[in-house]
Parts: sequence; C-alpha cells; structure tokens
Amino acid sequence: MARQNRTDPARTTVLVKATRANLTPDRARARVLPLLDAVIAETCRWGRIDRDWDVGDYRFLVLEFSPEEGAAVYVQMWTEPDENVLLEACSGVCSPRVRKYVQEPQQAALRARGFEIGGRASNFQKRLPAVHARGLRALAREVAAVLVDVYGYRCRQPLVMHYCASGRSEPAAVFNSLVERDVKRMLAVAGFHAIAIDDDGRPVPPEGPRPAMPLLAVMHPFRFIVQLSLARKDNPLAYSVVRLMALLGPPDAATDADIVEMNNLMPCGRIERDGVGALIYVLELWLYGITVEWFVTMMMSWRDQRAAAMTLVKRARRARRGDVSRDLEIADEELAAIDAMALSAPRPRSVVH
Repeated sequence: MARQNRTDPARTTVLVKATRANLTPDRARARVLPLLDAVIAETCRWGRIDRDWDVGDYRFLVLEFSPEEGAAVYVQMWTEPDENVLLEACSGVCSPRVRKYVQEPQQAALRARGFEIGGRASNFQKRLPAVHARGLRALAREVAAVLVDVYGYRCRQPLVMHYCASGRSEPAAVFNSLVERDVKRMLAVAGFHAIAIDDDGRPVPPEGPRPAMPLLAVMHPFRFIVQLSLARKDNPLAYSVVRLMALLGPPDAATDADIVEMNNLMPCGRIERDGVGALIYVLELWLYGITVEWFVTMMMSWRDQRAAAMTLVKRARRARRGDVSRDLEIADEELAAIDAMALSAPRPRSVVH
C-alpha cells in the first residue's frame, strides 16, 4: 500500500450522490456499502512502519448527511496504527437541530450496538480492536447499519465524506550532532550570546586551539557555561551532548540534605556541587535527531528551570535561618549578585565559576 499523502491532509467529497427516490433500507445499504468498503479500507489500513507510516500518524473520517439545512447527522472514526478504532455516532447534544433526529429509538438502537455516551462532544462512541483485512468489511457494515438502520439514511441527501490523513510530526531539518559554531548560532536564536573560553575561563580567539570538550560562556541574560562532549565525528568536530551549568550559590548555600530534597522537586536536570563545592544546576541535552526549534525550546526551559532551582536554594537558606516571612522568590538584585560570582576566577574544568 502506498504511503498516504500527508502534505495535503484534508479533503471533503460527496461519497454518495442524492437520488430522487426514497430507497428501501436494503437498497440504500447496497448503494452505500461498496463505497464505505473503499474509504474505510483507506482509513484503517496502515501497512508497515517507516515504509507506510510514521510514529504519530492518524486518520480521521466523517460521514454525514443533512435531513434539513444545518442539521448534519454523522458517523465518524479516528484511527492510528495498531490502536483501537474510535467509532462515534452523533448524539445531537451539541446541536438542537440534530437532536430531533437522535431521539429515544435511535439512542436505544445505538446502545444495543455497544455505543455509550462519552468524549468531550458527548457523542455515542465505542472502541473496536485494531482493524485488519478481515475486519474491514465488518466495520463497513457497522457504519452502514448506523447510517441506514439507526439514522434512516435513504440516499435522498448526498452522503458527504470528510477525510484527514495527518500526523503529530512534521518535516524538519534534523541534526544528529552539532559543531561548536552550530551551538553558538542556536544559542543566538534563543537570545543568548556565547563566547568560547578555555579551561581557565579566558576567552579564546575564533581560530584558536580548542580543548577536547569545548567550553562556551554565556553572559547575558544570565551567566552559565556550555560544555560540548561526546564527539561523534571530526573534521570538523561534532558533538552529541551539550552540558549546561549555572552557578546557584557558594558552598554554604545549601546542605547535602537540602540538595537531595531540592532535586526531588526539580522536574529535570540536577542540583550538585562543582569541584570546589559551590552549588550548580546542570542540564544535559542529547543531540541526536534534534531541530533548531527543539534546541530553542530547551533553552527556554533551561532558563525557567534554572530560575526555579535558584528559588529552591533561596528557600532552603531561609528555612535554615528560620526566616519564612519574606517572599521566597529571588529578587533581581539577588540574582545579579549570584551571577556576578560566575566566571570570577580561574578554575579547573569541573568548576563553573
């Protein structure tokens, strides 16, 4: 089966043209069923991953007719690879004009077929096992029965199909590793200006020698260190990990027990001590299959998580002092004072400041 066209995911067509005659249920079913077979097969057959579909793909099918203008009675389904099929039939809850076409007899018939009210739209719905070749015909007969036997479709109105084949992914340029200048450019997109530094924290010229694990210093809007590691290839050297490190305070800013408690509250990254005992916040980003947008989003998260870590450190220090009356958020001047400690003296690589 050929891969579905995911660049033009939605289309609306008339599946069954209207007839002048009011067909019997059997004739209406015979007219509808072959067409349902085809569109339900297109909706529910997925084939093989990577060849026929990608992770996150889905398809959505709506079949509707309007007994009167503005009153669309419908059956719809949502499918994903190897997942249960969600089959829904309208209840009229969200549309007064449709409600009169889904009265107690129709509701009882739907319940007899295993449908129950559910979901945000309060439709009748049920989940069916992932449909394979032998089950497609049965599913088509189920949809035809709801349209013809429950809702009374007799082909006097066109049966309109809305079909969408799309996914939660989208094409993008991805990186499996980054060179130093890639990282600097992505940081700039995120609003951070970075310069290369040596192991002692001194700026190095653009063409100067680099250590095996390059270091970048960001000074604005707050200070932190970026370390590149795990080289994947050379000429030029490209790295698989970016390690972000920000100073949170001096050694006495928190006890070891405080660090354990704070890390239990942090959703990602970790608070630890550097080579001279100062408190730092560390976040590692693995760079396989990433996009520029992903990197920028992670930097925004890094900014927010670093602020949260600093708040936890401030709270721990005040708790030890017994001062709980002041606002626990760190004031701007306090942030600036802590930032001023960063890169203030030559240190070994393992030291952030």
